[in-house]
Amino acid sequence: MLGALLAPTWQPAYTTIALAVTTLVMVSVSLVFAVVSVTDRGWTELISPLAKFTTA
Repeated sequence: MLGALLAPTWQPAYTTIALAVTTLVMVSVSLVFAVVSVTDRGWTELISPLAKFTTA
């Protein structure tokens, strides 16, 4: 009952926070991919430990 009364006032804040977090995560992920793709060394350093781990 109380939640139903509070929902309309809290909804915008939650959606804004969710949107902000989502955009932040997407931007950081794309930034990491951009940096890694620019440097070939970055790729090999990222992948070689993973390859060793999966093959071992």
